[in-house]
Amino acid sequence: MTLADQASGTSARTILPRYPHEPSLQGQASLANIWPRAQLLRHDIRANLNSDGFSATGLKMDLLLRLVRRSRQNEPLSGAAVYVWHCDAKGDYSVYGRSDVDYLRGIGISDSNGRVRFTTIFPGTYLGREPHIHFEVYPSVSAVSSQANCLLRSRILFPEAVSREIYKSTPVYRSSLKRFASLVFGRPQQLLPDPERRSQVALVSGNARTAVRASITINLAN
Repeated sequence: MTLADQASGTSARTILPRYPHEPSLQGQASLANIWPRAQLLRHDIRANLNSDGFSATGLKMDLLLRLVRRSRQNEPLSGAAVYVWHCDAKGDYSVYGRSDVDYLRGIGISDSNGRVRFTTIFPGTYLGREPHIHFEVYPSVSAVSSQANCLLRSRILFPEAVSREIYKSTPVYRSSLKRFASLVFGRPQQLLPDPERRSQVALVSGNARTAVRASITINLAN
């Protein structure tokens, strides 16, 4: 089943408000600040970092982020380091939730157009939380070593109809589908009153049984 008609409707040319910032939990450092950066630098984040050949299972997703600077008339932010991480199809995080895996984590560098690409899976969900992907933006890869250098820490959200269709179409998301059904929220792009909050919803297209593509423009305040 195609997802072409269930995208968020946000185009790359839309002028978005400032992307909302979320402070780190109790000011703690992220794994990106601790782990060797060379280990996290990668395009495909589905496999374990230790190269043991084990990968997260789920619907393949190409994730495209475009970084722009709102204070400079949406000028692309090139050379920035973006650390992304999210839970697997069953709603578990590697390292913290599952100590036996370290997949679905990685750092990408934005190109001259401010674009960063990752290959991953569509995220599952856990009790009380809508499907999402965490990310942090740093001015450069060398700046990743300190949380104090983080320009933005936030989440990417997905349209409700897209998440529901993917969870129903792929058996590995069965447990996430049950948790998703218990959530009480509407489609983010329709019911969230805050325009900054709405800017977190990715545009998703593709096929719920084979692969999808998610894209989003991230407007940094400076």
